[in-house]
Amino acid sequence: MGGAALSPRVSHLVLYEPSLGLPYPPGSIDAIEAALARGDREAAIVAAVVDILELSDDEVAAMRATPLWPVRLAAAPTIPRECRVEEGWVYRPGQFAGIGAPTLLLAGSDSVPVV
Repeated sequence: MGGAALSPRVSHLVLYEPSLGLPYPPGSIDAIEAALARGDREAAIVAAVVDILELSDDEVAAMRATPLWPVRLAAAPTIPRECRVEEGWVYRPGQFAGIGAPTLLLAGSDSVPVV
């Protein structure tokens, strides 16, 4: 969305609701980075989903059992960067005012209904 605000060449947007405002427990991002520094992508993913998203052991086991687990492992090095960007992001009123592209916003199953 940030890129769409900078370019008039974006004709359509499909956005997924961000988790902005998600609290990052102290040291949680550092723990993910430490796991990655050791080369342990699995520990990095588990730290992210347990410490930040508060998934249970059963939920982690279910994630491991899916065909997406190797994809998650491959993407593990991106997690700290994404977390730090999100943690430090500050909304500035009007920063998206110039976007005129039709936009579809996908909301997760736990979203508060729009009234």
